[in-house]
Amino acid sequence: DDNDDDNLIPILNNYLKDRNFPCCCIKNKRTKHMSGTGAWNTGIDYLSTILGENAYVCILDDDDTWESNYIATIKEYISRDTEPIDAVFAYINREDCPSPLVFDKCDLKVESFLIGNPGIQGSNMVFRLSCLNEINGFDENLSSCTDRDLLIRFLEKFGNERVHIIPNVLTFYHVTKKSVTYDLKKKSDGLDYFFSKHIKRFTSFKVLDQSLKR
Repeated sequence: DDNDDDNLIPILNNYLKDRNFPCCCIKNKRTKHMSGTGAWNTGIDYLSTILGENAYVCILDDDDTWESNYIATIKEYISRDTEPIDAVFAYINREDCPSPLVFDKCDLKVESFLIGNPGIQGSNMVFRLSCLNEINGFDENLSSCTDRDLLIRFLEKFGNERVHIIPNVLTFYHVTKKSVTYDLKKKSDGLDYFFSKHIKRFTSFKVLDQSLKR
């Protein structure tokens, strides 16, 4: 929970305790109101402790939705391999795009995320917890571009060999006036930090030019 009202935590947990699906609400113990980064890292820490680092985390933004078979499909893809895989990504449908965002393994390279984002965002990310911990989770200095930054560091560390792509739209990105996408201040601040952090990775002027034009 990333709200300022700490009194909400016991209220929410009291509501959740009677659900058929086991849920709990935990307080963000890290950076607040930075595009969810502190809250996500708090959740990663919590799950790593209670489930172990070989478990997986499926992230869902508070204003997005999954298909009802999303988690079952993720589990199926994870179970296909005898050795642990690093990540699973399904296609995503954004309300502000004319067609779903589709991608394949050739798109999963650092250069792609320096330029933009081929289609991996918070709500269609599934990672093995150990991988997130090895790259220190989300950068809590970013007010936007959090997914691009995370994927750059993930791909530099692990590559795309141990990644599964589900070629189906299972996630829906719902745009609201409160979305970071339409918060120009958060978006521009995040981009400023993103470029200052990753500028040395732009070894090609063409890549930098494409990124800046976007």
